[in-house]
Amino acid sequence: MNQFINSHSIVFLSRICIALLTFTLLRIAFIVLNADFFPPVNLMVYVGGFVFDLAAISYVYFPFILASILPVDLRSKLWYQLVLKVLFYISTIVSVLVSLIDLIYYRFTFKRSTADIFDFVTVGNDTARLIPQFIKDYYYIGVLSVIFFILIEYLYRKTQQLQLEKLVWWKSILYFVFWLVFFIIASRGGIQLRPISAMEASNFTSIERLPLVLNTPFTISRTLFKNGLTEVNYFEEQDLELIYNPIQSVKVSNPSKKNVVLLILESFSKEYIGFYNNGKGYTPFMDSLMEQSVVFENAFANGKKSIEALPSLLAGIPNLMESPYATSIYNNNKINGLGTLLKKKGYTSSFYHGGANGTMNFDSFTKIAGFDDYNGRNEYTFKGDYDGNWGIFDEPYLRYTANELSKKNAPFFSAIFTLSSHHPYTIPESHKNLFPKGTLEIHESIGYTDYALKQFFKAATKWERYDNTVFIITADHTAQISTAEYMNRAGFFRIPLVLVNYTDSSAIISTTVQQSDVFPLILGLANYEDDVLFFGNHPFEDNEHFAVNYINGVYQLIMNDYSYLYDGNETVGLYFLPKDPFQINNLKDSANVNLPLLNSKLKAIIQQYTNRMINNELTIKK
Repeated sequence: MNQFINSHSIVFLSRICIALLTFTLLRIAFIVLNADFFPPVNLMVYVGGFVFDLAAISYVYFPFILASILPVDLRSKLWYQLVLKVLFYISTIVSVLVSLIDLIYYRFTFKRSTADIFDFVTVGNDTARLIPQFIKDYYYIGVLSVIFFILIEYLYRKTQQLQLEKLVWWKSILYFVFWLVFFIIASRGGIQLRPISAMEASNFTSIERLPLVLNTPFTISRTLFKNGLTEVNYFEEQDLELIYNPIQSVKVSNPSKKNVVLLILESFSKEYIGFYNNGKGYTPFMDSLMEQSVVFENAFANGKKSIEALPSLLAGIPNLMESPYATSIYNNNKINGLGTLLKKKGYTSSFYHGGANGTMNFDSFTKIAGFDDYNGRNEYTFKGDYDGNWGIFDEPYLRYTANELSKKNAPFFSAIFTLSSHHPYTIPESHKNLFPKGTLEIHESIGYTDYALKQFFKAATKWERYDNTVFIITADHTAQISTAEYMNRAGFFRIPLVLVNYTDSSAIISTTVQQSDVFPLILGLANYEDDVLFFGNHPFEDNEHFAVNYINGVYQLIMNDYSYLYDGNETVGLYFLPKDPFQINNLKDSANVNLPLLNSKLKAIIQQYTNRMINNELTIKK
């Protein structure tokens, strides 16, 4: 064995150890900067982290590994060592940069980034435009990257000082075979039948700590070449439809067709709204509006990104896969969006977003969803209202949309998507210091958007058709969290849902609802009485109400006051929310009569969603 531990082995192992040390330090930085989102860290986080780090290194550093172990004499040459260093640094730079970006990005998505991050970066030109602002706001990430690369360069130079001996041919081949087998096993996470996946992180720690065990290069590389979903068959077809069938009849809400305005508020977490939190919040106007409206206490987003919200809200399609629907390989599936269906009832439809045309594929998706009219930043004529980053400030844009909607012929449906409460949370100079700063950077911009909403309704109440218009207010997703009540799996998705002008009286509804429930609600307001395919329930129908979402390889079903977590193979969490709002007491191993019901329901939803997505069966075949 001593003959095998030669200088080549020592140098190669030393460089792999540099990569492992880098990944460990990146994990420590991730834990420190995001400590508020996780329970205290235990040793198993690092044990599991080592397994996932070694697997990631096997993928990301493969060109370097292969070039280092090839049984050729060239390894002792100076120029060949330079090639190895270049290969090592390419892999290291990619690994460090995506990991450092995730130190911040995690606070917005609550998951390690996957390959869909490249879809986000390449959709529209927002990323290039916002890079200077990101560098300014998170300058310490740049400082960290410099520190990392100084340390890496120092350690790598130490390995270059070792003299490399010339190996005889049989030793070179033995060396090559040994390390190749080792890294094949490492890439699979062991010798088990199936290669390790993100779900296996739950073998090392609790569900709450999964992102700490994982690393970003692993989650990106393991999803980079994923072509799509894999069919599942938990139930026979006849049994499946008895448990869950997405083909449903729509509940008609009113004998007369209502105009409908859907207001989608960027990053408006339930946590920020005073009405939901004993007056502690940043939305005085919205609070007053909710006093006179129908308010849902238990509303949940179906995703964690803006690009995931529109399919849920406008087509009843939640995001139950790694890639957002709009950028997935299924984005050319046939769907029935609200624009298409409402047209049958004589409605015109329009979508307003003050961001650059092409942002998040909003323009493309609304077209697929059958909308008659898309209005982005290009259609807004007052260029002085540009915020310098995302698009038009909310106040002037909402004032503009209120004026545009006042000209619409009834019946109409319009969706409006705000943007000022998105990073970098820019508000007009004239409005700075007018709203509470709060404890998070986003809070001041939440106050500004709330003020903009007030100006919108001030104008809308003057419409001739105001009394025959229902306004639905919700959010695209949640954002940063500052209170413990929301720092859990259910809290990550809690959003507002408010119906203004729905009835003549106010009400607080405790029913569990989700974004995809807005789809049948709007159809009901339009007296759409035909069967429709959607993954949700009408909020006022006497059905088994639920909310479903997917993140970090784990599905969550919220139903019957439980949060049920399933990784596609087994139950990983069960929490009774009324008595355990912080989701601390995991009941998955207790004798609980709700577990089989929740398990069957979620599996049926997954099977219907997955197989219909794969087979392009998201509409009813006539």
